[in-house]
Amino acid sequence: MESSNLLTPAVLIVFIGVMGLACAEMLGVPNIALLLLLGVLAGPSVFGLLDPEALGPLLPTIIKLGVAIIVFEGAITLSSAGKSWSSRIIRDLSSVGFAITFAFATFFYYLFIEPELPMAMLFAALASVTGPTVVQPLFKRVSVKKDVADILRGEAIFVEPVGVLIAALVFNIVAVSAITVPGAIAFLIRSVITGGALGILTGILLRFTLKGISASDEVRNLYALAVLLGAFAVSESIAADSGVLVAALAGLVLAASEFPGKEQLLVFKGQLTLLIIAVVFILISADINLAHIGRLGFGGIALVVLMVFFARPLSVWLCTRGSRLRFGEKTFLAATAPRGIVAGSVASLFAMQLSELGYPKADNLTNAVFLLIGVTVLLFTPFTPLMARICGIYVNKQQHVIIVGAHSLGRLIASRMQGAGYDATLVDTNQQNCE
Repeated sequence: MESSNLLTPAVLIVFIGVMGLACAEMLGVPNIALLLLLGVLAGPSVFGLLDPEALGPLLPTIIKLGVAIIVFEGAITLSSAGKSWSSRIIRDLSSVGFAITFAFATFFYYLFIEPELPMAMLFAALASVTGPTVVQPLFKRVSVKKDVADILRGEAIFVEPVGVLIAALVFNIVAVSAITVPGAIAFLIRSVITGGALGILTGILLRFTLKGISASDEVRNLYALAVLLGAFAVSESIAADSGVLVAALAGLVLAASEFPGKEQLLVFKGQLTLLIIAVVFILISADINLAHIGRLGFGGIALVVLMVFFARPLSVWLCTRGSRLRFGEKTFLAATAPRGIVAGSVASLFAMQLSELGYPKADNLTNAVFLLIGVTVLLFTPFTPLMARICGIYVNKQQHVIIVGAHSLGRLIASRMQGAGYDATLVDTNQQNCE
């Protein structure tokens, strides 16, 4: 498409997205929910102001780059001082929890939508992903206990590349008739090794060069962005869909590092991410056709209800058994699993390619994923503050205390402070006391 024809939709996307952010902040509602609603209204199925397909081949590129930056920003802001027990919960939710959700999502899709196992597995891989694009904004709107917020952020960061890689594996088995199962597994291994190696190397490179580079904060921020996108492009050229892993690992390496200008980099990435969230949410939600989603009928409703009220709570309960989390904290974790950009964008891209290959029911994939996104974002995120209060984990920004000394007395004081509604942080030079 000619550049002149792209100007109007591009400007309109940015305008609607930014206005959505501004209105959400003024109205005190979740920006994700309002962006999703505005995207649907502006899309072809309602007012027809926007048609994402008008962007042509630029659409998947914009979404992929946007997701990479968002994942990087989420990873770099992830607390590196988390307790060992909360780290174990993050690990379990990202592995065992993902497997549990994947298994039930596969079964529910097969039972209620269509009896096609490969399509059910493809849906399951995407439906098991939360992601920082929807989790991070929640905690900018409502303050909850740090441990709970860190667990949800950590799960979102780690589970996203897992879901994308598993979805890519299933898609290759389904779509590429010449590929064998061993070939698909080799593809997965190549993606993990490529993304893992490049992600760690990129993080180390940024860690040392940001310490030594002599430049203004503005140039340093752009330098970090350029290095990240370069590594992302190299990884994608070697192994498709491995770039998300690069972004996640590079961000985690930097999160555990200290270097000059880190705070400025976090501010820059936060502002850039906010713009990208607005743009990408408008793009993927504008592609939603409400009539097509309605065709899922009772099956679609049953699928979403069981995913939200059965699969997620079961996953959280199994992954947090024996932990220090209280019942209210576990309940909040079980109720907070909104799906967003990654699930919607990858579902759209895969469904488009499957349609071209002659799969008549490829639209069922996007319809089911978007129905799940709509319910988890529009129905649950507006009630997150209320849910936090009911579960007893809401924290007033003025109710945060730091206790020096993580010995038995310090732990006792922290426990009593938390019971009184305060967010207590223990600091100690003895690493064993912090575990």
